Amino acid sequence: HFFGVLSPLSPLSPPPLLSVFTPGPHPIPTHPRVHTNRTQAKHMPVLPADLELYFKSLFPTKQFVEWLSYGDPEYFRCREFSFTLPGDVYLRFRSFDDAQELLADLVRKKPEKIDIGGVYNVAPKAKDLSPVFQALSKELVFDVDISDYDDVRGCCQDKGICGRCWPLMATAVKVLDHLLRQDFGFECLQFVFSGRRGM
Repeated sequence: HFFGVLSPLSPLSPPPLLSVFTPGPHPIPTHPRVHTNRTQAKHMPVLPADLELYFKSLFPTKQFVEWLSYGDPEYFRCREFSFTLPGDVYLRFRSFDDAQELLADLVRKKPEKIDIGGVYNVAPKAKDLSPVFQALSKELVFDVDISDYDDVRGCCQDKGICGRCWPLMATAVKVLDHLLRQDFGFECLQFVFSGRRGM
């Protein structure tokens, strides 16, 4: 399986292709927190109220749980999640019984980033109650960032990204898809935009 690391976006964040930042005749949102300047946008904070609204109204909790359960609720219960909170506070060994418990914790903690971990023999939140706490499985994950292509892109560098950068990412998807299917026999692949500069 192929999965990317998910990172929540504020409901006011630019769309995944960053069309707000690319020159052209597309409409520009007029909300006061949406900026067309890259310098302004990268310093725009994600407010706790934005995250709460995002998790309550936009985050696909039910589909997220179905996706990571593989049809088995116990598999989901034993999966580790980690949250990165404002101020780079990192919480590990989060686990949830169902979508409602996950949603309640997301709304309460308001993480800026969610990482999907492995599946353990017991629920990670109960790891201290078990004599054995051992990882059983984990999806194979490749993290491809546009900054990986700094030596071949002439338009941007480091975390900068524009419309001319995306063909490089599209090529990476095609190459990975071909190699994983043809050379390694993988059947279930999923490519996910990471919410920043890659997948």
